[in-house]
Amino acid sequence: KTIEYYAFYASGIEDITIPAEVESSGGGIFRNSKSLKHVKCESTMMIPYLGFAGCTALKSFEITGSVTAIDEESFEDTGLEEFVIPSSIKTIGAYAFTGAKLKQLTIPASVIGYGVCAFMGCEDLTSVRIESSANISNDMFSSCLKLSKLEITGRPTSIGDNAFYRTQLEDAIIPDSVTSIGDGNPFKKETDKINNEVGFWYEVVDGKASIVGYDGDQTDVTIPTTLGGYP
Repeated sequence: KTIEYYAFYASGIEDITIPAEVESSGGGIFRNSKSLKHVKCESTMMIPYLGFAGCTALKSFEITGSVTAIDEESFEDTGLEEFVIPSSIKTIGAYAFTGAKLKQLTIPASVIGYGVCAFMGCEDLTSVRIESSANISNDMFSSCLKLSKLEITGRPTSIGDNAFYRTQLEDAIIPDSVTSIGDGNPFKKETDKINNEVGFWYEVVDGKASIVGYDGDQTDVTIPTTLGGYP
């Protein structure tokens, strides 16, 4: 069985169980269903693109089927405060939980890949435990303004650009498996001035230098084509 694209878009449904017989669905199936509060998914279908985005009243989402993937923007801007990522999940798509109301999060070892910005802007998120060894993606927890506790028990080899930008993290134990840290400082605060070269203060965002100030003593200035090797 299949649920078609936008089948329950902006519906008034409050509680629903997706049975095991459902094998797949199109995108946006419950998008903007402002009354939806509780979902139980017994199916093994991929949680679809934009499937529950904008469901601001959504408080619980229980997965009992062997779901292996959460697609892009699936839970974007939802009211989810708690979500247990089951050990069957292997991939979490870009922007999957952006803007959700999550408070704590554990990512299991089963996860082998994330899209960018997967948990960006979860402003109530305070604690994260990462058991996965997947590389931490760009902007993965960017703008999680209350995030103050991070535990990484997995063995990732890289941390992407701005992965923890605009968080409350002052310190974290980075496993020795990590050999590459994007921008050199994933825990930078919004007010940090990252580098200075020939009088130009700049920070690196998405691999590009962004000039934020100048304190040099030259009156005739040419803006350089690169700063710190970044365009």
